[in-house]
Amino acid sequence: MNVGMMLGRKAGRVMTARKGFLVLSSATAVGQILTLLILPILTRLYTPEEFGVLTFVASTTAIMTPFALLRMDSALLLPEDSVGTRPLVHIALLGVTVASVLLALGLSAALFLFADEMGEFPGLQLWLPLMLFTTAILALQNQLVFRERRYGLAAGRGIVQSITISGSQLALPMARGIGINGLVLGTLVGSFIGNVLLIKNSLPYLGRPNWREMKHALRRYWKFPVVFAPSTGLVLIGQQAPLLFVVVWFGTGAGGQIGLAERIVAVPLTLIGLSVGSVLDSEMSKRIRAESGAYDRLYMKTSGYLLAIGCTVAVVLGIFGPALIVFVFGEEWQLAADAAQVMAITAGIRMVVNPTRKLLTLFERSRATILLECARLLLVAIAVASTIQWNLPLITCLWAMYVSLSVIDAITWIYGARVARAESGKIA
Repeated sequence: MNVGMMLGRKAGRVMTARKGFLVLSSATAVGQILTLLILPILTRLYTPEEFGVLTFVASTTAIMTPFALLRMDSALLLPEDSVGTRPLVHIALLGVTVASVLLALGLSAALFLFADEMGEFPGLQLWLPLMLFTTAILALQNQLVFRERRYGLAAGRGIVQSITISGSQLALPMARGIGINGLVLGTLVGSFIGNVLLIKNSLPYLGRPNWREMKHALRRYWKFPVVFAPSTGLVLIGQQAPLLFVVVWFGTGAGGQIGLAERIVAVPLTLIGLSVGSVLDSEMSKRIRAESGAYDRLYMKTSGYLLAIGCTVAVVLGIFGPALIVFVFGEEWQLAADAAQVMAITAGIRMVVNPTRKLLTLFERSRATILLECARLLLVAIAVASTIQWNLPLITCLWAMYVSLSVIDAITWIYGARVARAESGKIA
């Protein structure tokens, strides 16, 4: 907690984009290095099936979060002052609460009707709603931090949350005896602590809801819940579909193997991509509010840095990844090693696309966003249908799905560059 408190005291300082990137990257590096250090231990404490349950819960939560928030977390960056931001926060809080309650009720009913089919996921009707609630609230609070450019606070939260998750997961294998997955519970504990660290920063945006202001905000930002929440959901469905399909079709053991591969591949994406993306969102929204233009320069400059890193990531994963994974985690994780090699090209492309994707949301390009994500989902659905129809082996299925994701990611980046250029031309 001392690290979070120390950085939290510095959170009032507004940082430049470069300094913010350095602070976030450093904090994220600590968290990712810690994750890498304990993963070999966790793979010996937990079974692939337990990793598979965590994969299912985390993937489902990721898909549902933008719907629960009504995508108001992205809209938070646009109002000029806290008065305009407050009703958006209230709308998001209401959406998260309703979504979590409905999910709990729906899963309880499903457990009653399909008890045998849900036997691989004990306690899902409790853990999944709690995970959705804490994850969505954390995303909301984190966006408020980035709106104010308090990167130090975000960095402190990230470090403490990583330490909490890692420590909890190491300490909770014995929870298996009472039917609790320690990997899931440890992740939930970490999200809770992350929320606690950010609550002080969020207090000015809370208070008694003003329903008239909330209605006005919905009229102004209606595209976020109506258009961008579904479109973001489509992005996440496309990205998470390989994991979810593997868990459902090939079993939780295979899902745990692919989930581990995703966690390893995600290390560079998280280390660089999320930090760059958060800073880019903040700086781009600042330029949009000021109507200062030069959006294409910021977009292309950021993409150039990310492309160099993405190519390096793809080459390292593709050539050295399988041997390293087997060496570190053991021969029983050979499937995860093969999967990481499949994901190499997709990881390199995602390094460039993920941080720049929100540009379409900030410029409210709703129709194109929906078309792109429908195309993504269609290609993944074709890969899934082909696997079912011809009973394709797991690795062949993974190649089909991840190549589909890479194609649409590349098209999305190209369109984003055109939008940035067009919007810059309007200002000039």
